[in-house]
Amino acid sequence: MTTNEGDEELKVKFSTYRRYIMNYFGGWKFIILSNLSIIAFTQCKLYNDYLLGVWSQNTSSEQHEEFYFYAQMIVGFSFLISFFVYLRAASMQIFSWYATRKLHEDMMHSILNAPVNLYFDKTPLSRILNIFSKDLNQLEIQMSYHMSSFVGMLYQLLSIAFVAIAASKYMVFLIPFVFIMCFDIV
Repeated sequence: MTTNEGDEELKVKFSTYRRYIMNYFGGWKFIILSNLSIIAFTQCKLYNDYLLGVWSQNTSSEQHEEFYFYAQMIVGFSFLISFFVYLRAASMQIFSWYATRKLHEDMMHSILNAPVNLYFDKTPLSRILNIFSKDLNQLEIQMSYHMSSFVGMLYQLLSIAFVAIAASKYMVFLIPFVFIMCFDIV
């Protein structure tokens, strides 16, 4: 008579994620804010690493003479890195809360406008509540975490590719093969 809801395995298309981001998650405001914060984070991290590398290649006497300059720059960039990480996490959480609230309102509207004889007679109230809480929990907590991780790793991969190309111009020919292997494009 009842089925276990955890037995279902669904494949979600990219268009569903796109519609969710555009309709519920804040749309372009979210895309612009999250991308700007992760780009700023990545640039600060790359420049921080670059400064540390330049300072470490100096001679011992130059390192002592320029210690305060490099230390101040590295500490400053570390604070900027922390700020941009916070901005990305806060924007993810705020937009996630907004999306969950809006989705809950839409779900309530659909449930309350459903025909009584087709839905409420066949579906127990406990199952309706379980679906609401489980689905909204998945979206609020796990979706924002996975989206943040994906975007962060994507920009990390791009920064690694940038540094590899800057270090050796021959990497330009190798990078497309790495992307093909990572994303299984073929």
